[in-house]
Amino acid sequence: MVLILLIFGSIYAAMELVFTERKISISVFYESIGRVLQGQSWSHMWYIYMLIGLYLVTIPLRYIIEKIQYKELEGLVAVMMVGLFLIPSINTLWNLSLENYMLISEYIAWYVIGYYLSITDRKFTRIAIPSLFLVGFISVLCESISIISYGERFGLNHQTKSVITLILGISVFNAIKNRGEFNNSTVNKLIGIICENSFAIYLIHPFF
Repeated sequence: MVLILLIFGSIYAAMELVFTERKISISVFYESIGRVLQGQSWSHMWYIYMLIGLYLVTIPLRYIIEKIQYKELEGLVAVMMVGLFLIPSINTLWNLSLENYMLISEYIAWYVIGYYLSITDRKFTRIAIPSLFLVGFISVLCESISIISYGERFGLNHQTKSVITLILGISVFNAIKNRGEFNNSTVNKLIGIICENSFAIYLIHPFF
């Protein structure tokens, strides 16, 4: 992951330097590496920096998660969902300042929730997954209307602590995890292609 960051981050940083400073030289190469090391490459590369951080905490986090019981894990996930997603969403929606007393990052919560979803035997019904997607669609529609009508964002759809983002993430994760139940070879094949190429798509998506 560090190598990917250095390669792609340096390329993007070098491209920006070439276009802004109108020069091509060996110094651009060195300066681009320096920018990557300082976290100053293209903004979408934040995800790579975060992944490196998550990898660093995986070992102690895995040790803790594996030591607790399944019911305790469910309780932990529930607390994270309320404290790191529901309360911040309420604050955003109604302009409140409710304290959640959560001392961990929402990215750790995403990590733990993803692990729970990967091992749980709880399954969404055929109605539940489309319903979750519908919630996401309605929220995006509301944001679009808000921007067109008032020039302001709805405030929930683009936040990592948003309950809408959480619902969309869970629905996509479960749709992919349980894709074998769709009994549709075309859908399964499409999902498989997306899964295999999602990281590559992420790396180059700014060009589109």
